[in-house]
Amino acid sequence: MKHLALLPACWILASCGYVGDPMPPSLHIPVAVADLRAEQKADQIEIRFTLPPLTTDNAGIRRFQDVELQGGPGGATGRIPIPPAGPGPVELTVPVSDWGGKSVTFKVRSQGIRGRWSEWSHVVTIPVAAPAPAPVVRATATASGVKLEWDGQRGATYFIERSSPGSPTPLSLGPVNESTYLDKDAQFNQSYTYRVRSTGSLMSAPVEITPKDTFPPAAPTGLSAIAGAASIQLSWNPVEDPGLAGYQVYRAEGDGSFVRVGGRLSAPSFNDREVRPGVSYRYQVTALDSGGAESPPSEVSTIAVP
Repeated sequence: MKHLALLPACWILASCGYVGDPMPPSLHIPVAVADLRAEQKADQIEIRFTLPPLTTDNAGIRRFQDVELQGGPGGATGRIPIPPAGPGPVELTVPVSDWGGKSVTFKVRSQGIRGRWSEWSHVVTIPVAAPAPAPVVRATATASGVKLEWDGQRGATYFIERSSPGSPTPLSLGPVNESTYLDKDAQFNQSYTYRVRSTGSLMSAPVEITPKDTFPPAAPTGLSAIAGAASIQLSWNPVEDPGLAGYQVYRAEGDGSFVRVGGRLSAPSFNDREVRPGVSYRYQVTALDSGGAESPPSEVSTIAVP
């Protein structure tokens, strides 16, 4: 009976699944970086790599205790600071500094939360060229916008940055393949700061300018005259100018000199009632801006009163 009593217990043990040996705790050694890349861009070196999300024993990684990036010329590497990073892509730039004309090597490794380091990544070596001198930029206010000029090189591509007090983040303009650029979006009485660099050059010194509207409007076009019984009706094309303040009509009788007729006009038309029958008249029109500047005169329109 005692042997029979043991049977159920033996049967229960036999029916249970086998429990293997307990797994040892993870050593938290990160997998080595496998895609380290470095590329020179003008006076900066762009470095990219991906921090793996797993340890060597296939455990997940949420954070690193440290990430060490080493770089320098001729094997004389030093630690390059990088911002805190978790698993995933890392991008940063370092200045060329005094590495121009030398071969520079880079390598990276990461440290797990238990203080153990990964293997070093493969070593990346790139030749670093000394960056070209920075362009010397000149800024001039024109009626059409701010004109930038610099001493350029044939075939070079240039990149322009513009910033202003209201927009401290630089706005990219260009690229351009010439050594001049007209910023047509610049507004009068607004301060701007410009910087220019080529594909392989240092960034230029900042150039500041506050353009002022000291430019007269363009001359009116399309002046036409229609004679009536005792008047002459003039009309012309509107002048497109943000500072336009009006128009001024000039009249000459026969071969005489031009004199002003009427006051400042707001619309591109004028009805001259101070004319005499049988007399020939010549007319010109100018445009005026808010600062008092006057445009060149329009073409002459000649007409006789019946």
